[in-house]
This record gives sequence, structure tokens and C-alpha cells, in this order.
Amino acid sequence: MTCPFLCVSSLTNRKDLTGFTYFGFRNMVQLMKKNGWIIIYAGWMLTGCQHGDPGKVKQDELYFDYRIMAAEDKPVSCMFQYKKGGEEGEAVAIEPPGKVELDGELLHADSAGFSGVFYEKYFPSYQFRGSHTISMTNPARKIFRETFQLQDFGIEELPDQVIRQPFLLQFKNFPNTKTRVRLQLIDTAFYNNDVIEVLQVVDGTFMVTEKMLRQLKSGPVSMEISREEERPLQQNSARGKINITYSLKRDFQLVDK
Repeated sequence: MTCPFLCVSSLTNRKDLTGFTYFGFRNMVQLMKKNGWIIIYAGWMLTGCQHGDPGKVKQDELYFDYRIMAAEDKPVSCMFQYKKGGEEGEAVAIEPPGKVELDGELLHADSAGFSGVFYEKYFPSYQFRGSHTISMTNPARKIFRETFQLQDFGIEELPDQVIRQPFLLQFKNFPNTKTRVRLQLIDTAFYNNDVIEVLQVVDGTFMVTEKMLRQLKSGPVSMEISREEERPLQQNSARGKINITYSLKRDFQLVDK
């Protein structure tokens, strides 16, 4: 850390200080001399000048926050952050010779006022099938690798008009095991309670119930279904998580019986 003050021996040197700076420091030194503090103050300043930067990040103790977000027929967003202290910590850049790569491609740090420093890359959805690897090399050249796969899915087509009665959603390219999804049904009424629920899909199907449909006003309805996977990193030596989200939307007219 660069010392924020001039050394005491130069404080009374007019050649080193001008204007307000000179007279302000001169008066401060005179006051401290009268009170016998000058030796203590000089020792404090010299000690402060010798310390390293207290804000320096120990980059082998970062929290890894990886987010993969995709929607049907839209680009895939891959965003990676490295945070001081934990999940809620400040996101920081990886110092050289450290680096961040996705499938061998070097990523460059960017920043935003609210979210802090991040590394991001967009891909067309048709180019992002299969397995991918995030690689972070820290300044000590220790490498942390994480492999992931984005699995898209679809649903059987809905009619343009849906009668207000329970109906079954049939998924395509979906796991046979019990899988959690988020369902949103949003109508155009300002005061209605939209449907936002987390559900379990079993054998690739689930039922949109009468109770859900009662919450909605007749007319245009937008339905969004999201599958979200969140898990710890595979590499035990790194703290953090990876979140993978894929979503699709369908619009229909809700009509009464």
C-alpha cells in the first residue's frame, strides 16, 4: 500500500509542500510537538507505510458462482463470478497470470454497478448442446475445472384456445425421474393472483389443475415453465455452486366452458 502521508521529517520542508497543504501539516506537527505525540505519530505512519494492501484478495479462498441460463430459441448466457468470503461477497476479477476459460476460450472480465465483476459469454442455443467445461486458473496457477451439460426440453403443442378445465402437460426430452419445475401462468388482469408454483414432474407429465385455472381471468394467458438445477461444484477444493436454468413459454386463450 502506498503511504497516504509524507514522512514526518519532510513535513516542515517548504520545498515539499505548498499552500494549504504545507500550512495545514505544519500546524499539525507543531501541535503534536507541544503534546509530546510526534514520536508516536511518526512511528504509526512508518508502520502504516510498511503494511500491504488490506483489501488484497486471497484468490484461493474465493466463492465460485456459476450461472447458465437459456430459453427456447434464445441465446444461452454463461456467467461466472468469483466472490470474496462467500455467496454474498463482493465479486472480483481474477488477477494475472490467473484466467477464466470456457471450453478453452479465454473470457475477459466485465463489471456492472450492482452485480460487480463477472465473466460472461453468449452462445446460440443450437451450438450449446453436449458437455462443457469452465476452467479457472488462479494467480498461483492452480486450476479449477467444472463440467456441466445444459439439457433443453419441449412440451406437446397446446391448442390456441384452452377450456377452463384441468389439462395434462406432456414433456418431451425430459428425465423419467421426478424432476422439479417452476410453472408460471400470467393473465392480463392487474388484480388477479397469477399462478407461480414449484411442481414435481413425474414420468414427463403434470396436471394443470382447476384450482390454478380459477385464479386466472378469461383471455390471453402466458405460460412459462422453467427447469432449474442447482448443485455444489464437483471439485471439492473449490467452494461454490452452479445453477443451470432452461425455460420455455407458450401463449393461449383461456375460455370458459
